[in-house]
Amino acid sequence: MKRQTILRAVTATVLTLAVSGAANAQLGGALNRARQAAQRATGAANNATQAAENATTPPPATPHPDGVQAWGSQIPKLTETEIAAIDRIMDESKRTAPEVPQLVGYKRLQDVDIKRLFSWGGAYEQFALTPETAKTFKAAIEARTAENLELLGMLYQIPDEYRDDPYRLLLDYDFGESGAQKHGGGMDDWLLKTVSVQNADSETNAGNATYRLTTELEKYQEVMSAAEYRIWKGEVVHRDDGQIETTIDWNRAGAMSGMVFERDGKLVYVAKYTSGLVEPLPQVSFLQFCTAFDVGQIILKREGVEPKDQRDEYWLALRCLQLIVEIQRNSMGMQEKVAVPTPKMNDAALTAEMLRLAREAYPTWNIARLIIDEGAWRPETNALGIIIHRIINTKIILPQGNGYVMRTLSFIQPYAGGSYGATRAHGIGTDNTAVDYKP
Repeated sequence: MKRQTILRAVTATVLTLAVSGAANAQLGGALNRARQAAQRATGAANNATQAAENATTPPPATPHPDGVQAWGSQIPKLTETEIAAIDRIMDESKRTAPEVPQLVGYKRLQDVDIKRLFSWGGAYEQFALTPETAKTFKAAIEARTAENLELLGMLYQIPDEYRDDPYRLLLDYDFGESGAQKHGGGMDDWLLKTVSVQNADSETNAGNATYRLTTELEKYQEVMSAAEYRIWKGEVVHRDDGQIETTIDWNRAGAMSGMVFERDGKLVYVAKYTSGLVEPLPQVSFLQFCTAFDVGQIILKREGVEPKDQRDEYWLALRCLQLIVEIQRNSMGMQEKVAVPTPKMNDAALTAEMLRLAREAYPTWNIARLIIDEGAWRPETNALGIIIHRIINTKIILPQGNGYVMRTLSFIQPYAGGSYGATRAHGIGTDNTAVDYKP
């Protein structure tokens, strides 16, 4: 074992004692004894140094047995390589790849910000990745991560096998919050050790440098996890002939769980919570699924490796992308239609007025017909029990694709102290059921 490695191990013990209570006078003797042990180890290390350096095949580096303290080990005299690495880490202008937060336009890449990268639809859609921007983003974060791993390797003896697996590095070497949690600790515990190390050796800032590196590695892993989250779960089997077999678990398929069934040997989407019929996904939802899976396979793909070395989630993402298109195509070809419902309130004047209001509210929908779907208005009250309006549901029929679909549209009449006011279009439902309508 090289002298440097032995001193790292012994000094880690010194720092652990310092962190647990440097202000406690009773630790003085323990610290002195630890320092003396370090000095005694120096002589033994000198004897082992020459043999280790002359070895034809040096032994592989292994995770430090002291766990979390491994990263915090300070060397009485740092090598020029280590000093250069720390200098690059602490001075952003000397880095080649930009910080990950800068890549997405955030001051700090918090958990919620990472989720925004994979939030298609809703308020965060403007931040979400597209297949085009995902390629640029991936190249940038991988360049930064590769540089982080290179710098970390300059500070600590880390085998090359970890260069492609930052998450395993964090766990095996107890770096960052991931390592702290393995020992029942948390980020506060890990940060406390980092700050203490930095104060113990303020000239080198080795603790702060390590903190920066490992924090960024954890953020990289969180990006990977966020990409994996949108992928349907399943099983990946690598066959002996090199073929990859993927099986989706439809009970663990996120928003599609329990909604994909086999009909006549084909997978189709069944609107379980609305019509209960076979129908294609709404166009917006279909495009969101396609984007999620396409971005997922881009982010999760390991460049320049054999198929057997790809992440399972990458193969699942590709399979999901293939399946969502197949399911949509099958559902369109096997779409089931409901009959046009019979009106539950026969009021020609009110029906005509509602149709006019619906067309004004949604002028691009080309609404063909409106059917009142309830037999009476329903009063609605506020928290104090005071009537605010009355409401009633209708069905509107509009063209879509080569046929027609039906959606729910509600109307209200505001309460005006003893009577109700003019009718207003109120809210549109989420249903989009194919209907057997003939104009």
